[in-house]
Amino acid sequence: MSSLAKAVRKIKRKGKTASQFKFTSLFEYFKLGIKGSWRPETLRIVWVRNHRKAVSPEIKWAADEDFGAGGANCHVSFEPPISLSLIVTLYRDSKEITFEDKEYKFYIESDGPGGKKVLGIFNCNVSEYAAVPSCRTPLEMEFRPLSQKVEELILGLTLEAEFQKQGSAADEDMQSTYSAVSHARDSYLGLEEEEVSDEGSPPTVHKKHSSSADKKNRGLSVVSEEQEQETELASVSSQNRTNAESNESTESSKSAATDSSKKSMEEEEGEEESQKLPLAGATSNSQTTTTATTPKGMREEFSLEWLKGAKLVNPLGRGEAAVEWEKVELFGLYFFASWCPPCRKFVPKLIKFYQHLKQQKKPFEIICISSDKTKEEMYKYMQDSKMEWVAVDYSSPVGTRLRNCFGVESIPRFVIVNKDSVKVAERAKKSVEGATSSSLSVKVFGKWMDVSHSQVKRVTSSESTDGGVEDDSKDSKQIEEEKKDKVESSGILRKRTKSKPALEVLAQKDEKIQYLEEVNLTLKQTNTELLEEVAELKRQLEAINSKLKELEKSSKEMEEDQRGLLANLNIRGWLFKRGAKGPTASVWRRRYFRCDQGSKIYYYKSATEGSPQGFIDLDQVVSVQAVSTAQQDKNNATFLVQCSGRTFQLQAHDEVTMRKWMGAIEYLRKWRSRNARKLSRSPSPN
Repeated sequence: MSSLAKAVRKIKRKGKTASQFKFTSLFEYFKLGIKGSWRPETLRIVWVRNHRKAVSPEIKWAADEDFGAGGANCHVSFEPPISLSLIVTLYRDSKEITFEDKEYKFYIESDGPGGKKVLGIFNCNVSEYAAVPSCRTPLEMEFRPLSQKVEELILGLTLEAEFQKQGSAADEDMQSTYSAVSHARDSYLGLEEEEVSDEGSPPTVHKKHSSSADKKNRGLSVVSEEQEQETELASVSSQNRTNAESNESTESSKSAATDSSKKSMEEEEGEEESQKLPLAGATSNSQTTTTATTPKGMREEFSLEWLKGAKLVNPLGRGEAAVEWEKVELFGLYFFASWCPPCRKFVPKLIKFYQHLKQQKKPFEIICISSDKTKEEMYKYMQDSKMEWVAVDYSSPVGTRLRNCFGVESIPRFVIVNKDSVKVAERAKKSVEGATSSSLSVKVFGKWMDVSHSQVKRVTSSESTDGGVEDDSKDSKQIEEEKKDKVESSGILRKRTKSKPALEVLAQKDEKIQYLEEVNLTLKQTNTELLEEVAELKRQLEAINSKLKELEKSSKEMEEDQRGLLANLNIRGWLFKRGAKGPTASVWRRRYFRCDQGSKIYYYKSATEGSPQGFIDLDQVVSVQAVSTAQQDKNNATFLVQCSGRTFQLQAHDEVTMRKWMGAIEYLRKWRSRNARKLSRSPSPN
């Protein structure tokens, strides 16, 4: 990289924070499906970004299912896992919480009878998996085949990000360093737009010619951070060159040096912009292939009337949706597709952001524009992700017009415009991701509103200046006052310019203090929420413990009750029963009593049963008690069982047997009474 490119990049990263991570990929398994009779001998996994590269050892390949000319399938598990590591520096704005995107590529290459072949590619934004102090994320990567011989290629791994250190983005020790593996231009870059030959022995690649039809059908891609930086660097260099040409002739040599540096920088960094490619399955719908009506290199000016006149549908894809245009100040245009992993990660954050603003009754609305293959995929994804906003109809040409207007070449893309058709923010995704709470969401919206007002004033002022005629209604005195104000303002500006470095330092400190206050507030809110959740969990735990104690107590009571019931049901034996009326009154007869006959205690003439002579109904028993001492027999074994309408006088062999029978009858009576009450309290099944 040239010294000019380094200087421009350093200026761009001024005020940003850099965090260095050690990323380790632990490869656990992969699945490979092959077409035809070709078979690889060994495989390698390559992890690369620009000049940084890590390559795995050779992996022996053997087919699990070999169908000859019909292809083969292979599933390989790595025991222990194969690991590759790279040191990566991630950057973020001092006001942001999330890191800027940084994309690395994974390749699978093979060696076989036909030579080396690159089989597939997967683009991975590593910033999504970084956290302090460390983070482990299990992933399953579905590679896009780059060879006609490959039908399916899936790699399972765990991506670990281990925090190393943090500092300023301008510090030399925080700059990303190139791998010692290769200092030349990496041979893998650009393979996304190359057609890999399956016939040659060395890795032969054929560049596709970029005809206008090819460019038109190219669709959307995920653009890496380096590609965007190089485009901006080229723009800055071009602007510097233009300014230098307009200076005095003594600056011509400086301009020439700038042009030379720019050229060397472009040659060194490669043709990233021309090597963009759609993601796997990224073929856009029919509206993407419509050609723009504006001249080449120019964008059509956006107008809100396009959306007002377009057909908008609700998230369910049923019928047209209405938008209260006059009540909305800012509109968010969300370009997405269901097949795009970054879109799937961004949508939940956008939904929370949208809900925060709606809860605060902010005049904000989102309209989404899909790049899905079919309208069914678009509607299904909108429903599954629970989007709450409207969308441009899948078949409407307005979607293509909007993509061309904002130069949408990568997704997700979130653009903010106001009700006057003025662009407020063309890349608002990072701001949404940093708004993790309702207060931060409102603050981001407020900043957009400030930009919107300033943009409207600038446009109005520009139109007034272009007219070249001042308002005739202003008198000379008012004009003089305005001129005086301008002079005073310019004087103040000159004074401030002299102390610009000190003011910049103070401004940076204020921004850092403000950022830390916001982070502190967010942490306090999070801490409060966590404490509330912990308190609620404690309450729930106490309630559960109390319920468990009750259940344990009830279970013990039921066990004791069951044991007592079984013990008393097993009581049986001979008792003397005295007649109650008739000729047998006052006559004692020996009878065999049993307690295990349900709700009644039957008595028989014989222990071998036969027909019962009668029974004592337990549900009718009122009391069980021994007779008075004066009426007792010599064995103290006579007792009474008093029922509703009748009293049974019984006599046991001795006092111990009498107590046993009295206890059994009393227990069974109470048990039946207790269960009858429980049944009466239980709800009816109907």
